[in-house]
Amino acid sequence: MARKTIKALEEVIEELEIKLNEYKEIINDRNKQIEQMENIADDSFENSPAYKSMSNEIEYLKTVIKGHGITIEAKDDTIKKNRDTIQKLLKENEEFKSNNCVNKLKNERGAGRKEMFTEEEKTTVKMLRLQGKSYRAIAKDMNCSVATVHKIINEQ
Repeated sequence: MARKTIKALEEVIEELEIKLNEYKEIINDRNKQIEQMENIADDSFENSPAYKSMSNEIEYLKTVIKGHGITIEAKDDTIKKNRDTIQKLLKENEEFKSNNCVNKLKNERGAGRKEMFTEEEKTTVKMLRLQGKSYRAIAKDMNCSVATVHKIINEQ
């Protein structure tokens, strides 16, 4: 009876070992399937139109950024050159002002209405005002309007 029990146990052990091996194979198969699915998922995403579209968009944006960088550098250079030119022109302008090289007439072509008073008469009007005469009295003396007297006195 003991032999039957040992043989029965050995058979049970063999059956369990067979089932254990089957389960190991099933587990290995499942692990392989999982790996394949992961690879397929990775490959399918990388090969998907959305991924390709995003990659193309990223490359395009990188190119645009480089282009903007070049444009910004060019504009910075232009700004620096323009500032230098402005500084140079301001210096020249100051030199001309200090040298009195600019003797430009108010009305170079002589266009428009001729002036009613000469410089001497204008000086007389200003002197009368400094003496305390009213605008109306000066206008009466000089035979002109009060507005003309205002204009002459306020001229610089």
